[in-house]
Amino acid sequence: MPKLKTKNSYLNHLIRNQLTSLILYEQIKTTLANAKRLKPLAEKILTIAKTDDLLSRRKILKYIFDKKAVSKLFSITTKTLEKSNKKIQIFKLGNRLGDNARQAIIRFHPEIQAIKKDEDNKKAKKS
Repeated sequence: MPKLKTKNSYLNHLIRNQLTSLILYEQIKTTLANAKRLKPLAEKILTIAKTDDLLSRRKILKYIFDKKAVSKLFSITTKTLEKSNKKIQIFKLGNRLGDNARQAIIRFHPEIQAIKKDEDNKKAKKS
């Protein structure tokens, strides 16, 4: 795990913000070091969200700032994660121009996104 040269409180808030953004937008572009730090926490959150009960919601609210993101997370994970073990993908990009930092895109696995889109289409047809 690459170490970032920042304080712990700042790093914790950075990771929590990125986790919230990952859930809301389903993919984010960040540095490779931040993506590698975010991946285990995101997978842990997704496994906690498999069981849709009050205890798991409270555990997840410790990590995620936005309640809309929590409800979106539970709508994604109720049916989709039983079918796949692959949850998060990291794609390496080139270096950033300003400081030459290695960039990466971290996103949900396409199977999770495809199943979620199918559920959204079914809801749209019903209404």
